[in-house]
Amino acid sequence: MIPHFFQYSFIYMYFFISFIFICLFFISWPKRILPYLIYFSMFVATIAINLLVIWQMPAAIEHPSFMKYASYGASMFFFLFYEQIFGPGFKKINRRFWQLHLLCWTLITVISVFSPVRLEDMFLPYSVLNIISILYIAVAMIVQARSGNKDALVINIGLICLVITVLIDIISAIQIINYAPIQTAPWGLLLFIGCLTTILVKRYIAKGTKFIYEPLTFHNDPIELKMKADSMVLHTLKNEISRLSYLNERCKRLMTTVEKPLNYSPLK
Repeated sequence: MIPHFFQYSFIYMYFFISFIFICLFFISWPKRILPYLIYFSMFVATIAINLLVIWQMPAAIEHPSFMKYASYGASMFFFLFYEQIFGPGFKKINRRFWQLHLLCWTLITVISVFSPVRLEDMFLPYSVLNIISILYIAVAMIVQARSGNKDALVINIGLICLVITVLIDIISAIQIINYAPIQTAPWGLLLFIGCLTTILVKRYIAKGTKFIYEPLTFHNDPIELKMKADSMVLHTLKNEISRLSYLNERCKRLMTTVEKPLNYSPLK
């Protein structure tokens, strides 16, 4: 069991990190909306709420229902963040995952509120969905880790650590039926936050405060790719036109030098 001091430390730290990312979101809002900042802040906040519920802190005891409902939203915010940085994926599967988790979160809330089914009884089926989702993320991360992008590799390492620890917690929770796992996920989340912080600090060193106005993405936007392709085509055409213009000028000069001797008539 984790001592209360460390439990409170985790919770306060995650709420503080969530607050920082919300502040960054509102700072960047006038120039550009960056959803990944708000999605990550909400993900970290729901993780902190989830820990409050698991460890039965005073806030969870005072507001048990709200805390439990909010804690089920962590997966949805995680997949929203994941889609922002890695794109919609093959046949938009990343988007389908967060939509599916949103639907399940809504159904769980409605069923537990308007029927005799308890919220705790929903944990097992929702955990099965989480396990399937996490296994997909783990496989996708291993595949994308081979891309060669250093920033993508760093964030993939953090995500893999987070995925493994969450998977361990879910399996432990299912095995003992009661939702009281050892909780290795906070350590995985801590590693993931460290990897993300490393990337953001690196961008800050390279670009200064302007980095908060740029999206954090590791996927190829089709529109951006089209613009790059059009730019390359235009650049190539411009080079060819310049060469043709240069050759035309040279031809004119050569024709001028050839015509002069032909038109020359010596003085008598």
